[in-house]
Amino acid sequence: DFIVFNQTEVTVLDDDVVIVGFSGQANTVNEGSSAVTLSRSTVVARAFTIQVQGGPVPLTDVTFGAGPVFPSVSFPFDVDDDIALEDPEMFFLEITDPSNDPQIQIGGSILAFDFIVFNQTEVTVLDDDVVIVGFQAPNSTFLEEVITATVVLIRSSVAARPYTVQVQGGPVPPTSVFFGAGTVSPFVDFSFDIEDDIALEDPEVFFLEIIDPSNDPQIQIGGSLDEFGVTFYNRTEITVIDTDVVLVGFELDNVTFSEDDGTVSLTVTRLMTVAQPFTLEVTSSPSSGGMFAPSAPDIFTTVTFGAGPVAPSVQLTFEIEDDLIALESPEIFTILLNTSDTKRIRVGGIRTVIVGTTIEVFAVFRAVSVTIEDNEVATYGFEPTEYRVAEGSAVEVRVVGTHVTAQTLLFTMDTIAGTADANDFQQGPFGVLCLQNTSECQPVQIDTFSDLEVEGNETFDLRLTLEIPGLIVSPAAAVVTIDDATVFDCGTLPPPANGEIALSGTTLGSTATYTCNTGFTLEGSDTRVCLESGWNGTEPRCAALCPDPVDIVNGMVTFTGNSVGDTA
Repeated sequence: DFIVFNQTEVTVLDDDVVIVGFSGQANTVNEGSSAVTLSRSTVVARAFTIQVQGGPVPLTDVTFGAGPVFPSVSFPFDVDDDIALEDPEMFFLEITDPSNDPQIQIGGSILAFDFIVFNQTEVTVLDDDVVIVGFQAPNSTFLEEVITATVVLIRSSVAARPYTVQVQGGPVPPTSVFFGAGTVSPFVDFSFDIEDDIALEDPEVFFLEIIDPSNDPQIQIGGSLDEFGVTFYNRTEITVIDTDVVLVGFELDNVTFSEDDGTVSLTVTRLMTVAQPFTLEVTSSPSSGGMFAPSAPDIFTTVTFGAGPVAPSVQLTFEIEDDLIALESPEIFTILLNTSDTKRIRVGGIRTVIVGTTIEVFAVFRAVSVTIEDNEVATYGFEPTEYRVAEGSAVEVRVVGTHVTAQTLLFTMDTIAGTADANDFQQGPFGVLCLQNTSECQPVQIDTFSDLEVEGNETFDLRLTLEIPGLIVSPAAAVVTIDDATVFDCGTLPPPANGEIALSGTTLGSTATYTCNTGFTLEGSDTRVCLESGWNGTEPRCAALCPDPVDIVNGMVTFTGNSVGDTA
């Protein structure tokens, strides 16, 4: 049974093994679309497919082509990129052979060729997202009265961890603003205090800016997302408009002065500090009372308050004129404060201030009622206080005062019997009328009656009364002496030579007045009075007056006088 063949069929079995694996044992990639490299160890005669999976990557086919194609294959995969500020994520990718082909080896090495691949690779995903933080608006305007203002900060994306930025600028010190992690609102309110203690300020403008104290490269201050049309502002302009109204006015709504006070003042007070000076107009209304010589001034002036923490009060000074008129009714007039800036300055009103648990109320007044009281005291009385009248004649009694008065006065003058009885004189009472705006009164005539009896001198008294505030009656008493005409008649007197005599009568108290003709001079007293002893004094004479002597040539003339007996 021996047989041999001239040829033989040879079957060569391929026992080569292709090694497939990851080129690196660890790979670091960024979020989004990434890739790792797979390599095979040798050329293959046919294509083959393996599978990769792990972490967020589902089971995915990877095919190596046949022939001398490139021995490496890039395996792309996606990592979610929707959260910023994440810590690095790590997971493993691994290779499996779904065909379980014995000629395909997952992972291994060929040392001779310095070839090594891995059946799995550790993938580290780095978060390279940048969160943009900024103000929502480039500018904001606030009224000072809101006390607390709020601006909005916004971030561009969800963050995996919380982070803090700082806001500062103008009166706002560096202040932390916290953004939380996760899907919380991307908006954060930033509130700051507006100081509201000064009125009449111009609008205040300052900038708030955002800074990142950590200098985190994944936090960007300011920027934009063009695809969404959103802008994040690294700073915002803040305008604060002063809406304060300064309250100002008189401290009192009524005051009283005396006419002799002279220079007086009223206090005008403001109830807030102001940033700039302001001026008020001051006017006065016509006064009532003081109809003859008003003491109230006609006021048209201004008062100015300074800016800053200066004295909150100013003095309005004016003069009161003492018109020296007594018994005037009080003069009352009103002083008013006005301003053209009615939006920022309120004249007169009430301000309530809460200090701790205490409520303090302050009031000032736009108008003040000013009363000027007349403190003049007038004294009226008899002048003279002693009168003499011949029996059967009328005596004229006078009352005078020290001041002009604003009122018409009507005194009561009573007669009181003394040694003279009711049959000797006209009985009172009498009215003594003193007109306003004068210090003199109308004289009163009191008649005496002649009884043709020899009685000697008799007297009766007068009493003056009137009770009015500001009036003193003094002297309030006078005495009238009635000279008995049957006893005391001095008789007539002859006129002097070259002169004349005028007699008021011949009874007691009568007078004789002497005058001389032209060219004569009176020597002696020109008046004589009828006394109980007769005419007093001696009869004067009228002496002739000589003309001045004429001058002589080459000489001079001296003379002792022009009367008779004088020499030249």
